[in-house]
Amino acid sequence: MIRTFRKLWATNRLLLMGFTAAFAITLFFGIRVISSAIYWNDPAHRNQTIEGWMTIRYVANSWQVPPKVIVDALASPPSREGRPVRLQDIAFERGYHGRGTARAVECSHCRRTGRAGTTE
Repeated sequence: MIRTFRKLWATNRLLLMGFTAAFAITLFFGIRVISSAIYWNDPAHRNQTIEGWMTIRYVANSWQVPPKVIVDALASPPSREGRPVRLQDIAFERGYHGRGTARAVECSHCRRTGRAGTTE
């Protein structure tokens, strides 16, 4: 096996480096897909009560709705400068106190699905 790699390195160095890079990238994204699938298939992560630390994307994944529904409910951009925005940051900017942001998202979800929300 080592002899084969040495021969490939001597004759097709560029091809071997390309194959190694492609394999590493495939492995990286494969692990990400598998870890996300395991995380979101856990029932504890589905339909969670909205907390301030959550991002728009996290809430959308937890409630199985498109992120656009959450963005429309909050009338907020999904990110600033390429970074996700936490719900508590959006609430602070708008002067909401308590669960104002969470209620806005939950009401939007209720209207979209026709189900009762998880508000307390």
